Amino acid sequence: MPLVNFTMLPALSVPKSPEFQTLASSFCSRVTPWLSNFDSGIPSYARNNGCGLSSFGMNGTKPYVKVIMRFNEVITQQNAVPFVDRISRIMKEHASRLMFGNTVVLSVADFRIPKIKFRPENANPLVQDVFMT
Repeated sequence: MPLVNFTMLPALSVPKSPEFQTLASSFCSRVTPWLSNFDSGIPSYARNNGCGLSSFGMNGTKPYVKVIMRFNEVITQQNAVPFVDRISRIMKEHASRLMFGNTVVLSVADFRIPKIKFRPENANPLVQDVFMT
């Protein structure tokens, strides 16, 4: 997930660092209620360990974070697109909006996000992970 107005710290390359864990906790505590609400249309969200940050990195000069959202059912090829579209809509509906320069960005916890893209990825037969890249 691309980030704007974000300072990449060396400690963010270590998932067990306090800085990494603080950002993960802040982000997940914000999005978990959105996805675990039965009105969200996603009742299979894994409420325990359903959210996490996988890594931070740089794409050229632009920082990004990889977010994992875990679900209790496997997403088939047939329903993958509508499923991830629904997650995208939920995130966009609930996130605050801020002006950054001439661009509106989504604000979720400590992250300012110019756009959200999702892709499904099978982790194992019991759990489905959706990565935000």
